[in-house]
Amino acid sequence: MQNRELAKGEQRFRSLIDMVPDIIYRLDKEGNILYLNKAISQLGYRQDELIGVHIEQLLEFDEAWRAETGDEADAARAGEREVRLLEKRRSEERIATIEPLGDEWLEWKDATGRRYRIPGSAAVRDVTSSKRMAHELQRTESSLAAAQRIAHLGEWHWDIASDSVNYSEELYNILGVEPGSIGGDIEGFMSLAHPHDLAAMDEALQLALSDPMGRYDHEYRIVRPDGEERVVHALGEVSFDEQLRPLHLIGTLHDVTERVRASEEIQRLNTTLEVRVRQRTDQLTRANESLKQTMQELKVAQRSMIQSEKMSALGTLTAGVAHEMNNPLMGIVNFVNYAQRNVTHEKSKHALERALEEINRLVDIVRGMRTFSHPPQEKLTAVDLPQVLQNALQLMATTLRHRKVEVLSEAEQALPEIAGKGDSLEQVFINLLMNAADAMEGREQKRIEVVMRRQGEREVRVEVRDNGEGMNEELLLRIFDPFYTTKEPGKGTGLGLYICRNIIDGLKGSLECASVEGEGTCFTIILPTFMPE
Repeated sequence: MQNRELAKGEQRFRSLIDMVPDIIYRLDKEGNILYLNKAISQLGYRQDELIGVHIEQLLEFDEAWRAETGDEADAARAGEREVRLLEKRRSEERIATIEPLGDEWLEWKDATGRRYRIPGSAAVRDVTSSKRMAHELQRTESSLAAAQRIAHLGEWHWDIASDSVNYSEELYNILGVEPGSIGGDIEGFMSLAHPHDLAAMDEALQLALSDPMGRYDHEYRIVRPDGEERVVHALGEVSFDEQLRPLHLIGTLHDVTERVRASEEIQRLNTTLEVRVRQRTDQLTRANESLKQTMQELKVAQRSMIQSEKMSALGTLTAGVAHEMNNPLMGIVNFVNYAQRNVTHEKSKHALERALEEINRLVDIVRGMRTFSHPPQEKLTAVDLPQVLQNALQLMATTLRHRKVEVLSEAEQALPEIAGKGDSLEQVFINLLMNAADAMEGREQKRIEVVMRRQGEREVRVEVRDNGEGMNEELLLRIFDPFYTTKEPGKGTGLGLYICRNIIDGLKGSLECASVEGEGTCFTIILPTFMPE
């Protein structure tokens, strides 16, 4: 009977041991395993699989388990030391701690003669996950501290009931004080606020504590112990209990001094620039009125002179005007561009954008006038005309795609090179393509065709066709006149086709236009082929 009771007691004891999540082991004097509970299955072993096997087949002991001078030292340090758990499949490295379950300690030597001392029976607790979590927590805390340092963003936590405030390291840096040097209550937190900002700061804080739907959001100045003033932005959320009593406030403190100073400087520059822009705009308006009057007079003079005298007089006049206007216009462009980068007010931004559009139009006019009055003298070289067209199409790809214009190009095989200058011819193609795109505005299907063919033995013929609105005979007679345009005010200088014809004439070629009203327009370019000297 007594034996049965002992057996039942032992069975109950083993059942309890098997319910323990830690691995329980018991060793003989040689270090061989006598007993393991069911928790051993965590490592992939059956409960009886390691019975009789030496403990070093299950646990890997490091230098911390080398034999000490006495049992007392070993016992005191056992819970602090770690072992490596050896899984059956060795799928991952697992770390554990050992808690002795008795006073018996065993000693053995490994293959190198080093002596180790371990408990004869112990509970082995797998701490892999907790170690990993602790490492991850440490890494996260380090990253958070680094992020706060980089962003100049500190963290604070106010336990309202106990009136205790905890700060992150970066918050101390923002306040310019040593950790722990200010009081641990809210008064300590507020002690560095600028005297003139303290009342508003307290009002914002009290409002946050009384409104469960609100939050603490306030920008104010602080005065560091060395006298330096900084501007900070405090944000915080308050948690309340069921009776809507404030419990905690978790917040951040962001040093925004540089941003505020930059904003003030931008505002100052913006005011200065607005004054200058108004002054320049007034000057430009007067110059524009004068230019309009001059252009009208030029048009009247053109009708009374023969073509050669007309172009000579107009060229001289526009050259002077372009020279006088070029530098002021470039200055205005730079000022407006600078203002655009620094102005934050939306209405001011819009006004500057409109001003820049008008100024760029005047710049285009001046550039065209300079080209018109002094056509560039270029040395002719061999030019691959299809390649020039491709370059122009690449430059205009975004514009054409946005306006849904389809361009079809076709070039005869082995087309001879022509005598010209690539940049100038690229300008001609861009101008013709842009005019064609403008002429097709409003059409459902927009298509431009560019065809290149030989013409005789020493010429190349290029046709640029569109399916736009076309032109009547009156427009065709004036299409190449300088300053003549059919576009809306502000959308053209009236010099594009005139300059194109001058470029082609300079290459000893020709540029002509044919059009059928309602069907489309075709520009034809004839250019001589390149003849090496």
